[in-house]
Amino acid sequence: MGIDYGSKRLGVAISDTSATLAQPVAVIERSQSQDGLAGLAKLVDDYDIERIVIGYPRTLSGDVGPQAIVVDDFIKSLRGAFHVPVDRYDERLSSKEARTWLAQMGVRGRKAKGAIDKVAAALVLQSYLDRRAGRART
Repeated sequence: MGIDYGSKRLGVAISDTSATLAQPVAVIERSQSQDGLAGLAKLVDDYDIERIVIGYPRTLSGDVGPQAIVVDDFIKSLRGAFHVPVDRYDERLSSKEARTWLAQMGVRGRKAKGAIDKVAAALVLQSYLDRRAGRART
């Protein structure tokens, strides 16, 4: 499972069983439950998740900034709530890439706003899967 962490929403993606292809599946409003953990718990159970990959927002220079510290706190919550490994993965520019991808697909306005988070999660997860399998983009 891939997660794009946001202050209001969590974008969620999952991979197929062969860990080859990521697909966007949900956007969870964090205000609906304690940081969105209840919504994630349902997805972890429904999809029999074995690992969580969370986008880690380093600065453009690669440093750990204030948002990364917030994500570190959320990772602690994930590790306490779920008994699966949680990996950080560099997500620099994933939301921008998601907006570009959606625009190229002709998705704009309200529809795009609702999809950006889960598409960003899919992009992070796909990059993670590709790197792990030695298919990393250059």
